[in-house]
Amino acid sequence: MNAEKRHNAIQRLLKQHTSLSVPDLQKQLGVSVATIRRDLIAMEKGGSIRRTHGGAVMPKRGVREATYRERENKLIKEKQLIAEKALEFIKEGDRIFLNDGTTNNQIAKLLARKEFPQRLIIMTNSLRAADILLSNRRLEVLFIGGLIDELSYACAGPLTELVLEHLKADKAIVGADGFDPKDGISIERMPEASVTRKMIALADQTIVVGDSSKMNTRGFMRVCTWNKVDVFITDHIDPKDKESIERFHVHIPDLKS
Repeated sequence: MNAEKRHNAIQRLLKQHTSLSVPDLQKQLGVSVATIRRDLIAMEKGGSIRRTHGGAVMPKRGVREATYRERENKLIKEKQLIAEKALEFIKEGDRIFLNDGTTNNQIAKLLARKEFPQRLIIMTNSLRAADILLSNRRLEVLFIGGLIDELSYACAGPLTELVLEHLKADKAIVGADGFDPKDGISIERMPEASVTRKMIALADQTIVVGDSSKMNTRGFMRVCTWNKVDVFITDHIDPKDKESIERFHVHIPDLKS
């Protein structure tokens, strides 16, 4: 059983039993204690569980909501500037993938207020983004369904990826949890990483967005290397990091221009 399947199994077990010890999980999954501990550390970082002394519990919904709001309100001005720059790369009639993320929610808000002579097609797995976008009748919103994650309010998993396989986009505008100048972009949770990876593969152009607090950090799962990215939009980047990324022929626009 690979890590993604173990994480899904741990979540199912915790929903059934509320809390479980490491030995309980070890017996259920048939893996080592060390493996279970690594899984719980990774899952807690992603926000899907909360570790306790000797085990794990599901976080309360109120805690999950507070965590999402905290992320959404963090560096809000920077995210708005990134969103404004991202809109410059969107053309009339584009078909766009938009993954889950607080920066992408800012992009959705700008798109919802913009007038488009031609219909724009936005395909997203994010419930929040879809809800925002629906306020603009000139936008055609395609929601990519599947299992809804209670932490991110987005769909991920096999059904979501099955829907994605039947779609094609001109552009994928994707956020992530980590941007490493050499290693590429990464996401903490495996289902979201897999969906984002597929969006990139099915788009003609990839635009990566994210604030500078995520620079020089790595999520648990690498989504892609920089040679898969066409444009990277962030609020601030060290000149050495910029030079390193641009070697992969990635365009990094200046937000001030």
